[in-house]
Amino acid sequence: MLMPPPDYDYPPVIPVIEHVLSWEEIQRRCNIVFGTQQLRRGCSLRWPDRCEIWLSQVGFVPKPVGINRDLRITEKVQAAVRRHEIAHCNGWPSDHPGAINKHVDGER
Repeated sequence: MLMPPPDYDYPPVIPVIEHVLSWEEIQRRCNIVFGTQQLRRGCSLRWPDRCEIWLSQVGFVPKPVGINRDLRITEKVQAAVRRHEIAHCNGWPSDHPGAINKHVDGER
């Protein structure tokens, strides 16, 4: 999982509205917002006065479309996705400069 560099890894300075949705709903909403067809565990959108993040709910996802294995969203994975998305709220660009590739317990 791509984790943010220290420049963006801190508590948000603007209010964050968090939505926790099913895996399928995350795929639908995030891909509509960003106009892509990527597989996502979450996404975020920042406005001048707030940031919204969407996270996959904790649970088991049996072989989601595009992945040839089962997927498990654990609390640790969800927390890592939250941290990643909050970094975007703090201005981390979508091309993830300075990202740290880190394995998260429970991630498969």
